[in-house]
Amino acid sequence: MTPGESRSQSGINASAVLEKLRLLLPITQQMEPLAQLLCEQAALALSARLAAGACPADPRLTFAAAVLAGSWLIKSRQAREAEQLSFRAGDVSISPANPAGLQNGYQTMLEDALAQAAPLLQDDQFAFWQIGG
Repeated sequence: MTPGESRSQSGINASAVLEKLRLLLPITQQMEPLAQLLCEQAALALSARLAAGACPADPRLTFAAAVLAGSWLIKSRQAREAEQLSFRAGDVSISPANPAGLQNGYQTMLEDALAQAAPLLQDDQFAFWQIGG
C-alpha cells in the first residue's frame, strides 16, 4: 500500500473515492493534492458512520464520499477564485460571478448520494417531538 492510499480494515478506500471524484469533476494537476486530501477526509467521515455489517467497498459509499469531497472541492475553488479575482477601486467593487447553480446542483447530488448510502450508515440525526398536550 502506498502512502497516498488510505485504506483501513474497516474503512472506505480513499483511492477509490478519488477515482470516482475524477469522473465527476475535472481535477487539474494543481488541484490534485487538495482533491486527494478531501477524498481521504470524506472517506474517514463516512467510515466513522458505517453501520454494523456494512461493506466499506459498497459503491454507494464510495460514490457518496466522492460527491462529499467534490462539494468541498467546489467550495474551496470558489473561495480561492473569489479571493484572487476580487478587488476594489474607490467605490467600484469587482468580483467574479458566483456560480451558485453549480454548487446548488452539486448539493442536490450530495443529498441524493447520501440518501442512497443511508442504509449503510448509522443514523446520527435526532428530532424533537412534543409529548402530551
